Amino acid sequence: MLHTSKATSLHLPVLLRYFSLKRLCIRAINCFLNDKHMECVSKMAQLEHLALDRAAISDKGIGHLRGLNKLKSLTLGVNGWTSGSITGACVESLTGMDQLRVLEIWHMENAGAALDHLPKLTALDTLLLPRNDLKSTELPELGKLGNMLKSLNISFCRANEPDIIKCLSQLPNLTALDISYDSTHSSMPIC
Repeated sequence: MLHTSKATSLHLPVLLRYFSLKRLCIRAINCFLNDKHMECVSKMAQLEHLALDRAAISDKGIGHLRGLNKLKSLTLGVNGWTSGSITGACVESLTGMDQLRVLEIWHMENAGAALDHLPKLTALDTLLLPRNDLKSTELPELGKLGNMLKSLNISFCRANEPDIIKCLSQLPNLTALDISYDSTHSSMPIC
């Protein structure tokens, strides 16, 4: 396992020596990590857990991760700081990951586009989409996950309470739920 906030983009080729890494967490506060570096990460075929936070990664960079078929959890924290950004369309790149159980993506642009592709992640049981701009009209797509989901976080979404309740009624196996809301972050209260 490697967890670092001090890695620089120059260190990624060194990490390639460790093809057997199963867990990689990079918080890029003090370094520049971008789409090109995701090509290096994509060569780490044994990765089971990947967390990237505060990097300059866009949908194109996420596309490089397509071949990480052993990935069980993927966390994409606040990304797109200097160029590009992650949008809901990036989830399409993940649809071949049949072992992916946990998906966490913060601050996507056009988050609703991600929902169309989620049912194709057949092992998914934990979905964390905090601080995404999900709207009431997009929530029915979450309902298509039916019996799959056990844990859901849609905190700070822009959906209204009746639509959230309707969505949750289609997810009978939930054992963990976060629908937190702070009125300073949205104009549409859920409660």
